Amino acid sequence: MSLRYPIPATVLGLTTNPVIAVLTPLTIGSLVGLITKTSVKTWYPTLKKPKGQPPRWAFPVAWTYLYGTMGYASHLIAQSLRTTRFLETAENANLALTLYFGQLALNFLWTPIFFGLKKPGPALIDGLALTTTVIYMTHFGSSDSNVTSKFNSKAAYLFLPYCAWVTYANYLNGAIWYLNPGDRPSSKIRDTVDYIVSKFSGSASPKSKDQ
Repeated sequence: MSLRYPIPATVLGLTTNPVIAVLTPLTIGSLVGLITKTSVKTWYPTLKKPKGQPPRWAFPVAWTYLYGTMGYASHLIAQSLRTTRFLETAENANLALTLYFGQLALNFLWTPIFFGLKKPGPALIDGLALTTTVIYMTHFGSSDSNVTSKFNSKAAYLFLPYCAWVTYANYLNGAIWYLNPGDRPSSKIRDTVDYIVSKFSGSASPKSKDQ
């Protein structure tokens, strides 16, 4: 079966074995976390946090689960790519895996930006790009217009918690960016946001620049 833009065999090999598929994101994610460990302990606690902020211990637990499930889901999609008899299904699986590796890059880039450079604003841009990629990955990873695939349907269910978490993470990232003076938007942008919020909430006029 000839694909338009096939994934290189070396890269695809990271997903064909279930153990390697699971260990790849777990290992890289752990290494990235070690690089920014000091910042997590010293700089992050000093930031103002929004409502709904989970305890710090919840993050490694959540990411361990998510890295494991996304890795196994990538293996299921790779299995679908290898076993399907339908070209459209193979193309969708190939695209989903391409997006999978793309979102991994965005995922691992977020931590050095947020914790390493201490830049919540640019990290939010990365996070929004990550979320968009994850949603499209989930869509194409579960797309199978010709035949119902047990691989693809399982992969979709495994990706759904990841979609929810990165969306929630964007809320936390955006709120931290806004709440903390070092990375807060300019006064004009802040006043504009306050004005929009006041219109929707029916509250008083936005704060003046002197407040």
